[in-house]
Amino acid sequence: MTERKIKVAYVINSVLVAGAETTLFETASHLGRERFSPVVYVLGDYGDGRPTLVPRFAQANIPLIFLSPGKKLGVISALTSLRRMFRKERPDVIHAHLPDAVIASGIAAILLRIPFIIHEHQTHKFHSWKIRLAYRFLRLFAALTITYAETLEAELFGTTHVLRDPPERLAYSSYTVHNGIDVDRVKTTLSSLDRDRKRHECGFTKDDVIITSVARFVEWKGHQLLVEAFASVADHIPNARLFILGNGPLLEPLRARARELHLENRISLPGARNDIYEILGSSDIFSLAFVYPDGVDAEAIGIAGFEAMAFGLPVVIGDYAGARTYLGDNERGMIVAPRDRDALAQALVRLVNDKQYRQQLGDAARVFVARELDWNVLIKVYERIYTLIVNL
Repeated sequence: MTERKIKVAYVINSVLVAGAETTLFETASHLGRERFSPVVYVLGDYGDGRPTLVPRFAQANIPLIFLSPGKKLGVISALTSLRRMFRKERPDVIHAHLPDAVIASGIAAILLRIPFIIHEHQTHKFHSWKIRLAYRFLRLFAALTITYAETLEAELFGTTHVLRDPPERLAYSSYTVHNGIDVDRVKTTLSSLDRDRKRHECGFTKDDVIITSVARFVEWKGHQLLVEAFASVADHIPNARLFILGNGPLLEPLRARARELHLENRISLPGARNDIYEILGSSDIFSLAFVYPDGVDAEAIGIAGFEAMAFGLPVVIGDYAGARTYLGDNERGMIVAPRDRDALAQALVRLVNDKQYRQQLGDAARVFVARELDWNVLIKVYERIYTLIVNL
């Protein structure tokens, strides 16, 4: 007799190319299909031309259900739709990401008595009091809360329990599971990449040293700091280039700032792209030095930074929580003081000028990611979590 598959319903605000969305995709796509059946419910189809993960979901044969095609759905309407769909489909476990999706699907799950998981992706210091209150209520009923970093679990629960291996049982209400990287996809990209051709396509030469950054254009991502620091780099190194990818409200102001600094020919700001892996494979350095508000000590590096490390790029990040967990004592990248433009510029100058040092840091970064953050290993943790929750 064939064992029934465990039906996992993932719920998220959108499937734009971003950190939480990528984590959801990698989890769903790596699940063993002989034991699990994933489906993804999406609250909003923004339909504004921004890159999405829809093609990758289709390639992985993962069903996507848009609750409101062509627009974003509010929490109350999403709750109504999800309750109706869950009542019909009866998933075995619900795994929710990002506030609107967590609140709507969490309440629906409580009403239908379906176990659900809350997945936390950022500090609650960025959330409104209403969202924080809703999360506190939902955590009383959740089967489990998963955080992406020890610092976030400590913030929310005052303790940490890191899962690197499948647990024998779920002894706690919260666990940290680090974000992973599709190491196989990185290897496939590198095996077929024509590096010089890709650089030429992006407007660079084979002799340029390309500093790449990938993030949504919001203030705390530190793009302004990076541009200001690069101005010092550009003054001393003619072949240094800055390539910043992403979208968001501060993109146009940053383009204007590049023009003010007369660096429009040295800084490329093309917006969001679908070929991030090919660009990372063709770059030399990665920088994403966050500038959190005073009193916020959130994670120092995001998924884009891990992806850069997987490609063997030396990364430069701010000295926030977790920096040394991932980079060691500047062994797999360079850690600089937060908000310190001169320190960031000096780190970039050193890396641009020293190819051997770049190689040393990048090689160590690649080994670390393959050992600690490979989705082929991390997925076993999630599979065990789902199995334990369903069998409670």
